[in-house]
Amino acid sequence: MKQKRNILFIVSNEFESLFEDSKFLCTFNSSFIINRQNDYATMINHLDVLEKLGKIELQTSILNKEKSELCKNTLADFELIPEFYKWYCDAYPSENVTSRKQITSHRRLFVFQMLLLYSPESLQAKKRMPPGLREKLSSVYTEIKPCVISNDISVVVSDYKFYQDFKDQVQLIYGELMKRWVIHLKDQAENN
Repeated sequence: MKQKRNILFIVSNEFESLFEDSKFLCTFNSSFIINRQNDYATMINHLDVLEKLGKIELQTSILNKEKSELCKNTLADFELIPEFYKWYCDAYPSENVTSRKQITSHRRLFVFQMLLLYSPESLQAKKRMPPGLREKLSSVYTEIKPCVISNDISVVVSDYKFYQDFKDQVQLIYGELMKRWVIHLKDQAENN
């Protein structure tokens, strides 16, 4: 408040020296001071807005960096997908899967695993899969068309969000696939 009075006093003094007619000065000065008080309050609000925008921009920048780190794919070589499918079938055998619903669920679990590895961004941000991934996934499941893989994405995302048993299965199978992948990498390193 003291700062506000000082500004008003300085403004008032400057105008007193400019004008000789005191009647004009009083009329002009009082309306000018009232307008300046409103302008000052508006200016302070604008400064607050600028400060808040700066904070939001910083937070957005930090979140965007974190998001880009989280969305990086673990793998890029689609040629490993048939190998992952073999490991997946070992961990979650398809012989026990007989009904149409179970077959679909079996496929969707695998699709989810591969999207986690190859395109995590497509699970959360509704981004497209990298070119060639859908075709490679559908080559593992020869009885379906590639568009079925695309349709499975929205289903597995909601299943993962809303169904704890689906989430538990994903985590269990993902852990098993990662163990086998590490063994595969060790074997490759020993052979080279």
